[in-house]
Amino acid sequence: MIKDFKEHNHCFDADKPSGAINSEIKRSRLIYFLVRWFAFDDILTRLSSPLEPTDEEVTQLAGKTRLFGTSNSAEGSSVNSTPWDALNDLGTSPDSTETPTDKIEPLPDKPTTQKPASQDDNFDIHVDTAQPQMDYDIDETNDPKSIVHDESHQDIDYFLGFNIKFLPLYARLCKLIKYTNVLKKVNKMAMTNWASLSPNSPSSPVLLSPGLPFGELQLSPKTVTKAIELQFEFLKLKKDEFIKVSEIHDGGNKSDEEKAKSKAEAKALNSIFATNQCFLFMGLIQLYRRVLLVPRSSPAVQQLSHDLIKLYLKYVHPQSTTHSASNPTSNTNVNTNSNGTPNNDDSPGRLCLLLPVFIGAAECTNPEIQQQYASILNDFHQRGSPTACFGLDICEVCWRDSRDWWEVMITEKIEVSLI
Repeated sequence: MIKDFKEHNHCFDADKPSGAINSEIKRSRLIYFLVRWFAFDDILTRLSSPLEPTDEEVTQLAGKTRLFGTSNSAEGSSVNSTPWDALNDLGTSPDSTETPTDKIEPLPDKPTTQKPASQDDNFDIHVDTAQPQMDYDIDETNDPKSIVHDESHQDIDYFLGFNIKFLPLYARLCKLIKYTNVLKKVNKMAMTNWASLSPNSPSSPVLLSPGLPFGELQLSPKTVTKAIELQFEFLKLKKDEFIKVSEIHDGGNKSDEEKAKSKAEAKALNSIFATNQCFLFMGLIQLYRRVLLVPRSSPAVQQLSHDLIKLYLKYVHPQSTTHSASNPTSNTNVNTNSNGTPNNDDSPGRLCLLLPVFIGAAECTNPEIQQQYASILNDFHQRGSPTACFGLDICEVCWRDSRDWWEVMITEKIEVSLI
């Protein structure tokens, strides 16, 4: 049905990439559901995978950058651009005399309105063009009668569990991750090639990134700028509007039933806000780790991992009264009944957080918090998530051997979608 929808509406028209989607979803609740369902499956499946580039993509970039220097003795000239120049000047033609810095715009003080990375021809290495994807950029609407407004709260979609504006940001994030992975592979090819050359070769080995150990990849200012712009866009959508349930007044003429209903509604809204923020933190962790190549031990990564589980334990799946939400290392486990089955007196939709929980868990270095994450993933498995146990297995390898989760999936040949 999705294929027919795409072909019928020409969703990938270069001039109007999202117009057909927006036109249809405003008329059909079914189409709107299908678009979101397809987006959830497509985007989160990619974000839960290594996003390994194909040989064709690697070869394409290697050729585009003239990564492997050649010598033309017949013409008495030599073409031997350094690897650093090659990888950092993807936007210029092979014969261009521009330096990488000639094409870098100053970092803006605030988010720019320029077109996103996915539409930047200079940045585009044509990854995934064989199967073009929807841009998922759905128009905003303030019409209270619209389908979009009816199925969300402050743009947080009830079906997705996060702000619908995350979808185009996630699409850009996937592309940045894939792009970085291509650079890594090209870098590895270059190091292997140059290491085999003799010291007197016209194309003698040179450092890919001046000042760094031989073979270590340094991202260009252009790539870093695009990543920071994406970070700005994510942070603009952060919502810190949690309701203090304890401060809801019990006075007035409300009945006990009405008071209980008000507190239940407040808890439900807090759960929605927390779920959305967990997805935001997941996006930032992936941006830092897989695009900007920030190490797992970085305080920024660890803080996001800790904040994610604190939100989950405080608002999505509150623990027993002995647990302090400000201290996720406290000795408590996910609520269970006396027979060991999960307690259902909490957010039933928390299974949608499998991927954010997995990402937060895999990047966590604190042994006590790791056990909290393990308890949550076990809870997901008991509640019927068939892939949660695979996620926990991957996390345990990451924790034991200090490995990256995507590298574990590649080397162990694990193909599973953590959604």
